Formats: sequence, structure tokens, C-alpha cells
Amino acid sequence: MKTTTSLSSLTAMLLCTAACTTLPPQSSAARIEVSKDCGARPACFATLTGALQSVDAADSAPVRIDIGPGEYEERVVIGRSNLTIQGAGRGSTVLHNDLVAENAGPYHRDGWGTAGSATLTLAGQNIRIAGLTIENDFDYLANDALPDSDPRKIGNSQALAVLLDETSDMVLLRDVALLGYQDTLFAHGGRAVVRDSLIAGNVDFIFGDGQLLIEDSEIRSRPRSGVDSDGFQSYIAAPSTQLSQPVGIVFRNCRLTREDGVPDGSVALARPWHPTTRFPDGRYADPRAVGMAVFADCWMDAHIAPAHWTSMAGTARDGTKTDIFRPQDSRFWETGATGPGARYDDIGVTWRPTMTVQEMSNVITRGWDDEQGHDRVVGDDRDQAGELGGHLQQSKRKTEGGGGRDDEQDHRRGPRRLARRAPEFVPPEAAIDERADQNGVDHRDRRALGRREDTAQDTAHDDNRGHQPGQRDRNRAQ
Repeated sequence: MKTTTSLSSLTAMLLCTAACTTLPPQSSAARIEVSKDCGARPACFATLTGALQSVDAADSAPVRIDIGPGEYEERVVIGRSNLTIQGAGRGSTVLHNDLVAENAGPYHRDGWGTAGSATLTLAGQNIRIAGLTIENDFDYLANDALPDSDPRKIGNSQALAVLLDETSDMVLLRDVALLGYQDTLFAHGGRAVVRDSLIAGNVDFIFGDGQLLIEDSEIRSRPRSGVDSDGFQSYIAAPSTQLSQPVGIVFRNCRLTREDGVPDGSVALARPWHPTTRFPDGRYADPRAVGMAVFADCWMDAHIAPAHWTSMAGTARDGTKTDIFRPQDSRFWETGATGPGARYDDIGVTWRPTMTVQEMSNVITRGWDDEQGHDRVVGDDRDQAGELGGHLQQSKRKTEGGGGRDDEQDHRRGPRRLARRAPEFVPPEAAIDERADQNGVDHRDRRALGRREDTAQDTAHDDNRGHQPGQRDRNRAQ
């Protein structure tokens, strides 16, 4: 299924109806309004930034902000906790900006251009957002079309829609559209859930070291010019999960679709990102960032490559981009796929999780996500073990030959299969560098050790592409 992106059709598709998701209000929450036409109404502001500045960021009392229809061009950083933001619908409320890593360093505390480019940065806890589009509308495609010799071409073309920053935790994004190209969603904090939503991009557009559950959502691949040396045009996920962390990025009951211009067999599900990190003995790709990505019960269009996974280059100790990190040494797993892209060429990825998919979800959601809706799983895991034994033994089979379900069928309503239990993962020696341990580095928290830098030499998953100034892609996705 290819998805077109004409502005007229998207407008029609996105207009909010009575079925638009509305988050239940937090008890006794202060109410603030953002509107293009406040008039004399109290507690009403023209921008989301203005509304946030009207409340004490250090106050932990719940706050609810209702954003009316309109396009709000802002770069927003939210540091407070216990916050609900409710838009008027994905097609009605749009928060956007066009910052890009090349020049966004001044907007980040450490001068990190990728993180500084985010349209929305979330750094608080217990944050719920619903009913709006969050977009970085930096014109990636226009820049991508420029020859490398053109002085207008931007090298570092990462442009985030959303950054889940280091201190973020218990974040729920429900019925939202997150739109970008390279690096749309950066999971760099604690636990977060994206549900009933759309995430669109091309290069590593869902990435990071956080714990992220994405379920019942559309993951839409967008085009770019040419292909990389590995034969892929783009990549969905680039996890950098710390080895000490059992759960990374989990896709559950999602639909993997594409826009026009994305060829068959051109997109990898994931590749392993080992961020360039400063250690006491040097600066190189983090050996403990053994990325974890799981795709469970997802429908995949034909743009997904039969190999499903690919490698990624990282910074060697001599500063060159010559360390190659393979999917075979990563924590990658897919089960229960359907659709044309479910076909699978076995490339020797043997890792299996020790938890069921339900248990992975629980690690992220238990104790805070009161909307998780996981009762859709049929029965109890233990009760199903015998009944579904045949399914469990075939969990590696990748549904060869496609899924046999029509594009129009809503595959999300069927029962979910269980993930197969397996022995504890022991990473290959190639994935672990003991020299870092010998220097007394605590690898349990990569964020305390160093951060990736956005230069053409240092950016581990950098496409080195940018945009043509003054142009923006105004096409919005459903």
C-alpha cells in the first residue's frame, strides 16, 4: 500500500471528527487555553510557550492545556511534570518548526545540534499529549536533491519533531502525528508510549536509548534520493539501548506503510546505533549500546527489505568511521509479521527475548499508563502457553510469502500471539569492549559518559544531507 501526500487529500483525511481522541482530564487540573483568537478570555494565550510560561515550572500540581485549531510555529521545551496537552485533532492543531542539526546547536544545553532541532522537547514526568500534529518541516527533500558541490547544501540534516529528553519519564502520546524525515522521534529518556498515532520519516526516524512502546500505530517511510552503500534507501529504527537495559524500542500491532517514491525492498526495520561517546581512554562508539528493537504482530508493506535488518558504521578508536556493528550482534527480533514485507531472508540474527511481548509492554507501562488497554490480549500468558505452542515454536518464521491480509482489513482487532521465551542473551565478544570496564567506567548510564556530536566525522547515523533555505514541505501526513 503506497500512501500519497497531496495536501488536499491529507486535509480531508486529517479533519477531526467526533471520534478524535480526548484524554481524560487529570483531577483538579488547572485549565489553560491556547487559541488563535483569545479575545478577552482569561487564561488564554496565543502560543503554547506563552501558556507554559504562565505556570510555575517547579509546581507539581496538574495542569491541562487545550490547544485550539491552527498552525503554531514554535520551538517548545516542556520541563514541568503532571501536564496534559489536548489538541483539536491531528488535522486541526499543528505545532511545527524547521530547525535542523546543522545550525540548532545553540538551542541545546551541550551544543548538540540534533537534540536542539526538536520542535517539541519533553523533559518532565507524567506528561500526556493527544490530538495534534507535531512536525519538523525542514525541507529535507529539497536539500536532498541538491548536488554535494552546491554550497547551499546542509550536511547535518537531522531534524527532530519530538525529543524525549534525559529526564523525561511516563510520557503518553496518543492520537498524534509525528512528522519529519531524518530523526523524527528521539527516545533519549525514560519510559514512553505512542499509541493510535502516525510516525513518518526516512533515515533512522525512531531512534535512541529510551524505553519506548509504539502500538496500534502507522509507521510511514518517506522517500529520499538514492541509496546507501548497503543497498538500503532508509531505515525505520536505530536503537542504542544500553546492554544493562532489558527493553528498548517495541513496535506492537503497527502498520508499516510508505509514501510514493519508496521502492520495494528498500527499507530496513532497524540498524544498530552505537553513539560516539567519550570514555577515560578515548572517544569511540559505545560498545555497551547493544540496541534492542522488537516488531511484534505488525503488517508490513513491500518496501521492507527481505533481510529486515542491516549494519551500521561507528567511530573507531582512531576516529575513523570504520567500526561496523552488525544486526547479528544486536538485540533485534520480529514475530508475527503479515503483509508483503513479512517475507524474510535469514541473515543469521539469532537473538530471542527472555520476556513475552506483553511483559516488555508491562516493563514500560506498569504503574503509570492508565490507558494501556492491554486487556486486548486474549487470556493470560500462562493459560495460553499450551494452546499456542504451535505458534511459539514458529516465532522465527517471518510469515514467508506475505501475510494474506488485504490492505483494507483492520488487522489490529485480532488476538495477539505470544513472544517465545528463550535463554538469556549473551552478546558476542565483538559487541563488548572490556577496555572500557578496565578504566572504571559505569556503563549503566551512557548519558553520564558523553554525547554524540553532530559533525560529518562524528555522527554515527548521519546522512550528511540538509535542506535548501527558505523552502518547507507543507504536506502533512495522516
